Amino acid sequence: MNRYVQILICCLVATAVSAQQWHTTIDVRRSAVKAFPEGVSDLLIVNNAVQQPADFGHALVMYGSQKENERIDLTQAATRTLFAATEQLDISGLFSSVGLVAKNQATGTFFQSSSLTKPQSDSLCSVYQADGSLSLDRLVIYDRKEIYLGEDYNYYAYLEVFAVSSWTLMRNNGQITTFTHADTLVWNGSSYDSSLALEQLPDRQTALLDVAEYTGEEFAKQFIPQWETVDRYMYENADSLMAAGMSHFTHRRWERALDLWQQCYDISKQGSRKQKQMLENCAYAAADLAVANEITGNLSAAVKWAKLSVEAFGKMQSADAAQQQVNMTFYLRELEQRRKDEDKLSR
Repeated sequence: MNRYVQILICCLVATAVSAQQWHTTIDVRRSAVKAFPEGVSDLLIVNNAVQQPADFGHALVMYGSQKENERIDLTQAATRTLFAATEQLDISGLFSSVGLVAKNQATGTFFQSSSLTKPQSDSLCSVYQADGSLSLDRLVIYDRKEIYLGEDYNYYAYLEVFAVSSWTLMRNNGQITTFTHADTLVWNGSSYDSSLALEQLPDRQTALLDVAEYTGEEFAKQFIPQWETVDRYMYENADSLMAAGMSHFTHRRWERALDLWQQCYDISKQGSRKQKQMLENCAYAAADLAVANEITGNLSAAVKWAKLSVEAFGKMQSADAAQQQVNMTFYLRELEQRRKDEDKLSR
């Protein structure tokens, strides 16, 4: 399924095989990095993370000499992570509902955390009418702020933040799945003046809380199919059917364009034209049919036509045709992967 198609009519590139290339972009859906365990329709996200001590994990290194850890108040860190994760999962459409218990339920210590007990999870799920709880059991944010003098006599400053979160999914049937997620973000600054280099870094507490929010978003996104804009290239030559098909395509008359390119391919395949023209038309028409079928959501047909285009380009005797065959081969592989991803998403 494509949610957006943009035809860039102004982008025409002449090729050595008597054709012009048209550039178009489409949005395609990529499968999630991880599949969320089945059996949860109404999800409850729970704060079960003990707050990180203010003096833990915040190193300061000045000109190669490490000082004591700085104190950074991260009282809001877990809340920022949880709100970000909840928002992402709520808008994903993966669940009928996504609730949040922001009040901390933790009973352990920061250095010896534990997940929710089954009675705790059951009680919360009963109150909020959920099928399972996803608890944030631990959130640790390490960071290192450093400034040093480089060989070019410039001062270089950086702030590197590393966040690790531990999560537990407890379904009402007693099944448990655990997750660990890590993210790293870095800010840099440089100047001939050390104070100016440091000023280019963000406020330390603000940066750490931003990372806490970021890691909640990224954790949730692992389970959500993502949209991505990709480039596609099509062909047009002097053949009247090819030109007419492209005219309909640029006006989003997909079915008419498909019909005309199909006619061009069938007529050329019958050998009613010269051999060189026949091969070119087959290669171009099949390539255009592959892209048009992808746009209309028929990935099986797109794969079929991409294979035929690769085959036709392989029979043409020119260096540019060989390059086009390589390009179409890469496109064919992407289509095959897309078809696999769509099969997973439809299950």
